[in-house]
Amino acid sequence: DLSLWMGAIERFYSSNIKTFTKKYLVSLNAYKEDPNETNLTIVMDNLNTIYSKLDKATKVNVLHKNTAARKKSALRNALTAAQGA
Repeated sequence: DLSLWMGAIERFYSSNIKTFTKKYLVSLNAYKEDPNETNLTIVMDNLNTIYSKLDKATKVNVLHKNTAARKKSALRNALTAAQGA
């Protein structure tokens, strides 16, 4: 059935986004505790991975493009706040 198939695809993309967002936030907290080049590299790698996951979810119409843009902006703002603090 097509609706079951699409539901599985949506769950796959949504789950990936949530998982990598949590990884990013954990690495961001580690960077806040100990701001060094290694932690920043890990944070940036995780951020790039989430950007990729969001773009792919938008491409297959799991997320609306504005929703993806809003999530990207929030994640980037969190990094900017951590670097300024």
